[in-house]
Amino acid sequence: MSTTERRLQNLQSKKDKIEREMHSEIEIDRGLIVYRAGSAPVPMERSSGAAAASGDGGKSDGSLVAARMKRMEEERKKREEGGFTTKAMRDLERMKKAKVYSHAQIRVNFSDGTHLHAKFFPREKVSVVRSVIKSAFKPSLAQSLDFDIYVAPPRRLLNDTNTLEDEELVPAAKIHVSWKVGASPVGGAAGCYLREELFSEGNNAVAASSFPDAKHIVKEPKASANSKGKDGNGNGGGGAPSKEELLMQRMLGKKAGLLGGRKSSSNDSDKDGGKKSGKPKWFKG
Repeated sequence: MSTTERRLQNLQSKKDKIEREMHSEIEIDRGLIVYRAGSAPVPMERSSGAAAASGDGGKSDGSLVAARMKRMEEERKKREEGGFTTKAMRDLERMKKAKVYSHAQIRVNFSDGTHLHAKFFPREKVSVVRSVIKSAFKPSLAQSLDFDIYVAPPRRLLNDTNTLEDEELVPAAKIHVSWKVGASPVGGAAGCYLREELFSEGNNAVAASSFPDAKHIVKEPKASANSKGKDGNGNGGGGAPSKEELLMQRMLGKKAGLLGGRKSSSNDSDKDGGKKSGKPKWFKG
């Protein structure tokens, strides 16, 4: 086994340990909660990540930014991997930058506007999501209902044997239920096929809206006081911004210099030139 492979194996073991610590409570409490059409939890996004698109195109600004950042990061990785590197070396670099999420927050949209929220392990299979959805049905209807699970747009059926990570549903995503012919709820109000005790009431709405916590497998080095600047928080001290900050700047149309700072224009240099030299800029002598 090569040195690279040993380092990769060590990081994988570390990832597994962090996952065990962070996932200890998910099996006990899936956080199941149902919202009627037109109601939704107050968003409490705490971490960025890929989020699957909703069927009605109603993605939040945060989800759009997260999805865009993920695509740009993947494109950057493809460019970097174009050199002479082995698969083990590329896997090691990805593992160094990877994060472990406390859970995957999944919103399940039904065709009548009702939606179910639940928590899952990132490495749980789609079949577990299907089982949890079935567990939310009223016992008297559970056997008669059958469905497909998909993401959109574009519409893509989820494979029950894949993990949530494989299907890019981590750390949060919206998925949709499509009833099979002859196996859909008949009549009744929206959500009548779901257990009444799961519907949101009062402060329960907050529980399903929180985004997962995240931990780096390899701890990032702490910024020094000099790099943070005068305020000690990196807000205006002139330190180099992170890659995520640079990506955000580009997506929002802000141009950054090589070090992330404001680009100095020729006008700026002209304006300052007179002050620095002690002569007005029109002086030719």
